[in-house]
Amino acid sequence: MCDLIKKLFGGGTVEQPSPSNIIPAENIHKIGNPLRLEINLWNINIPWDDSQVGLWYPSIPNSNSMDPIYDEGHNVSYLKPGSKANHIIMCDWLEAEILMGFRNIAVYFVDATLSITHYAFAVGHDAEGRYFRFKGFNNSQPDPYKVRDNQLMCIGFNITY
Repeated sequence: MCDLIKKLFGGGTVEQPSPSNIIPAENIHKIGNPLRLEINLWNINIPWDDSQVGLWYPSIPNSNSMDPIYDEGHNVSYLKPGSKANHIIMCDWLEAEILMGFRNIAVYFVDATLSITHYAFAVGHDAEGRYFRFKGFNNSQPDPYKVRDNQLMCIGFNITY
Protein backbone atom coordinates (compact mmCIF):
# COMPACT_ATOMS: atom_id res chain seq x y z
CA MET A 1 0.00 0.00 0.00
CA CYS A 2 2.81 2.44 0.84
CA ASP A 3 4.44 1.76 -2.55
CA LEU A 4 1.14 2.53 -4.31
CA ILE A 5 0.80 5.82 -2.42
CA LYS A 6 4.39 6.75 -3.32
CA LYS A 7 3.67 6.06 -7.02
CA LEU A 8 0.41 8.03 -6.98
CA PHE A 9 1.83 11.03 -5.17
CA GLY A 10 5.33 11.19 -6.58
CA GLY A 11 7.32 9.63 -3.77
CA GLY A 12 5.04 10.26 -0.83
CA THR A 13 5.01 13.06 1.64
CA VAL A 14 7.53 14.21 4.19
CA GLU A 15 6.65 13.52 7.82
CA GLN A 16 5.57 16.69 9.62
CA PRO A 17 5.07 17.16 13.37
CA SER A 18 1.38 17.15 14.18
CA PRO A 19 -0.69 17.19 17.35
CA SER A 20 0.14 14.17 19.44
CA ASN A 21 -2.30 11.63 20.81
CA ILE A 22 -2.60 13.32 24.19
CA ILE A 23 -5.12 10.88 25.60
CA PRO A 24 -4.13 7.25 25.06
CA ALA A 25 -7.05 4.81 25.05
CA GLU A 26 -5.90 3.25 28.33
CA ASN A 27 -6.39 6.63 30.04
CA ILE A 28 -10.10 6.86 29.18
CA HIS A 29 -12.43 4.94 31.48
CA LYS A 30 -16.17 4.39 31.02
CA ILE A 31 -17.92 4.34 34.38
CA GLY A 32 -21.46 3.85 35.66
CA ASN A 33 -24.97 4.34 34.49
CA PRO A 34 -25.62 6.94 33.16
CA LEU A 35 -22.35 6.63 31.29
CA ARG A 36 -19.53 8.86 32.45
CA LEU A 37 -15.99 9.12 31.14
CA GLU A 38 -12.94 9.80 33.27
CA ILE A 39 -9.89 11.02 31.43
CA ASN A 40 -6.40 10.85 32.94
CA LEU A 41 -4.03 13.35 31.34
CA TRP A 42 -0.62 13.26 33.05
CA ASN A 43 -2.33 12.72 36.43
CA ILE A 44 -5.01 15.33 35.72
CA ASN A 45 -8.25 13.46 36.34
CA ILE A 46 -11.04 15.17 34.44
CA PRO A 47 -14.49 13.60 34.89
CA TRP A 48 -16.47 14.18 31.71
CA ASP A 49 -19.68 15.06 33.55
CA ASP A 50 -18.10 16.89 36.48
CA SER A 51 -19.72 20.15 37.59
CA GLN A 52 -16.36 21.91 37.25
CA VAL A 53 -15.48 23.16 33.80
CA GLY A 54 -13.40 20.35 32.34
CA LEU A 55 -14.66 20.13 28.79
CA TRP A 56 -15.25 23.06 26.45
CA TYR A 57 -16.82 23.18 22.97
CA PRO A 58 -16.45 26.71 21.56
CA SER A 59 -18.01 27.75 18.29
CA ILE A 60 -15.38 28.00 15.57
CA PRO A 61 -15.30 31.41 13.85
CA ASN A 62 -14.69 31.77 10.12
CA SER A 63 -11.15 33.17 10.42
CA ASN A 64 -9.47 30.57 8.14
CA SER A 65 -6.39 30.72 10.39
CA MET A 66 -6.56 27.00 11.20
CA ASP A 67 -7.27 25.70 7.68
CA PRO A 68 -6.78 22.85 6.77
CA ILE A 69 -6.94 21.43 10.31
CA TYR A 70 -10.43 22.70 11.05
CA ASP A 71 -12.84 25.35 9.88
CA GLU A 72 -16.09 27.08 10.73
CA GLY A 73 -18.72 24.57 11.78
CA HIS A 74 -16.31 21.88 12.96
CA ASN A 75 -16.59 20.65 16.52
CA VAL A 76 -13.40 21.01 18.53
CA SER A 77 -13.19 19.73 22.10
CA TYR A 78 -10.82 21.21 24.66
CA LEU A 79 -9.73 20.11 28.11
CA LYS A 80 -9.63 22.85 30.72
CA PRO A 81 -7.96 22.03 34.06
CA GLY A 82 -10.19 22.53 37.07
CA SER A 83 -7.45 23.53 39.52
CA LYS A 84 -4.30 25.64 39.66
CA ALA A 85 -2.16 22.50 40.14
CA ASN A 86 -3.66 20.90 37.03
CA HIS A 87 -3.11 24.14 35.10
CA ILE A 88 0.60 24.00 35.95
CA ILE A 89 0.73 20.38 34.76
CA MET A 90 -0.99 21.38 31.51
CA CYS A 91 1.56 24.16 30.88
CA ASP A 92 4.49 21.84 31.70
CA TRP A 93 3.04 19.18 29.38
CA LEU A 94 2.68 21.72 26.56
CA GLU A 95 6.31 22.80 27.00
CA ALA A 96 7.50 19.18 26.92
CA GLU A 97 5.51 18.53 23.73
CA ILE A 98 7.02 21.58 22.02
CA LEU A 99 10.54 20.53 23.02
CA MET A 100 9.88 17.11 21.42
CA GLY A 101 8.83 18.83 18.16
CA PHE A 102 5.05 18.45 18.41
CA ARG A 103 2.49 21.12 17.61
CA ASN A 104 -0.55 21.13 19.86
CA ILE A 105 -3.63 23.27 19.63
CA ALA A 106 -4.44 25.41 22.65
CA VAL A 107 -6.57 28.40 23.55
CA TYR A 108 -5.12 31.50 25.16
CA PHE A 109 -6.48 34.86 26.25
CA VAL A 110 -5.07 38.10 24.84
CA ASP A 111 -7.34 40.11 27.15
CA ALA A 112 -10.70 39.71 28.90
CA THR A 113 -12.63 39.80 25.62
CA LEU A 114 -10.35 38.02 23.12
CA SER A 115 -9.27 34.39 23.08
CA ILE A 116 -7.27 32.79 20.26
CA THR A 117 -7.07 29.14 19.23
CA HIS A 118 -3.82 28.31 17.41
CA TYR A 119 -1.01 25.78 17.74
CA ALA A 120 1.90 26.23 20.12
CA PHE A 121 5.23 25.96 18.31
CA ALA A 122 7.84 27.50 20.63
CA VAL A 123 8.54 28.03 24.30
CA GLY A 124 10.93 30.53 25.82
CA HIS A 125 11.95 32.10 29.10
CA ASP A 126 12.67 35.73 29.90
CA ALA A 127 12.73 37.99 32.98
CA GLU A 128 8.94 37.58 33.35
CA GLY A 129 9.10 33.76 33.21
CA ARG A 130 7.96 31.16 30.71
CA TYR A 131 6.09 32.10 27.55
CA PHE A 132 4.69 30.25 24.55
CA ARG A 133 4.51 31.30 20.91
CA PHE A 134 1.51 30.42 18.75
CA LYS A 135 0.60 30.43 15.06
CA GLY A 136 -2.42 29.60 12.94
CA PHE A 137 -1.70 26.76 10.49
CA ASN A 138 -2.86 28.94 7.60
CA ASN A 139 -1.20 32.17 8.78
CA SER A 140 2.07 33.31 7.23
CA GLN A 141 3.32 34.90 10.47
CA PRO A 142 3.22 33.76 14.09
CA ASP A 143 0.93 35.49 16.58
CA PRO A 144 2.62 38.63 17.97
CA TYR A 145 2.13 37.67 21.63
CA LYS A 146 4.33 36.10 24.27
CA VAL A 147 1.68 33.95 25.92
CA ARG A 148 2.27 33.43 29.65
CA ASP A 149 1.09 30.43 31.66
CA ASN A 150 -1.74 32.45 33.21
CA GLN A 151 -3.07 33.27 29.73
CA LEU A 152 -3.41 29.61 28.68
CA MET A 153 -6.96 28.39 29.02
CA CYS A 154 -7.11 24.86 27.63
CA ILE A 155 -5.70 22.36 25.14
CA GLY A 156 -7.43 20.76 22.18
CA PHE A 157 -7.94 17.01 22.27
CA ASN A 158 -10.53 16.19 19.63
CA ILE A 159 -11.68 17.54 16.29
CA THR A 160 -14.95 16.07 15.01
CA TYR A 161 -15.54 16.67 11.32
